[in-house]
Amino acid sequence: MSSTTPEATATWWPDTTNPFDAALAYHNAGLCVIPLSGKRPALGSWKHYQKQPPPEAAIRRWQQEGLLRNVGIVCGAVSGNLVVLDFDGPAAYAAFAALFPPLAQSFTVATGSGKGKHVYLYVDSLPPTTRALDTPIGNVELRAEGTYVAAPPSVHPVTNKRYVVEKPAAILRVPDLSELVTWIESFKAAE
Repeated sequence: MSSTTPEATATWWPDTTNPFDAALAYHNAGLCVIPLSGKRPALGSWKHYQKQPPPEAAIRRWQQEGLLRNVGIVCGAVSGNLVVLDFDGPAAYAAFAALFPPLAQSFTVATGSGKGKHVYLYVDSLPPTTRALDTPIGNVELRAEGTYVAAPPSVHPVTNKRYVVEKPAAILRVPDLSELVTWIESFKAAE
């Protein structure tokens, strides 16, 4: 995990409050997008998008049908081996940043909850989705294959606050996240 390299230039993300424009920008950056209603998929089934991204025509159709209220990004191989670290609570992110400072330099989103962060990373070797909930520092999740996250400029369904880019950097690529997975699993062992 010692080497981190930028995957793209630092201007790849959509600087817009329009979900349709954001969805097209994410799509053009190679990320698989789905429409969300709140934080839930707005489609009857989104499972096939875990394996194959939608064509641009589908994104345009979702917009015409009024489904693109919020934007989700599907994690895993379909988005170039994207994983998103989901920290719910400022103490969780602070602990992560102290233990894994190079990873904390990657593209980061402040979530609409007002107390969370999403850190985006590309990995050569996809780890399993790993969660430690209700830990002393908050919820810590590594979202990988078969999961998704709400992305900017989505609006949180409870707080009505937007997901916003907090650290406008490139998404870093790392060989693996085994040390991070071990750290998350250590919270589950303590339970």
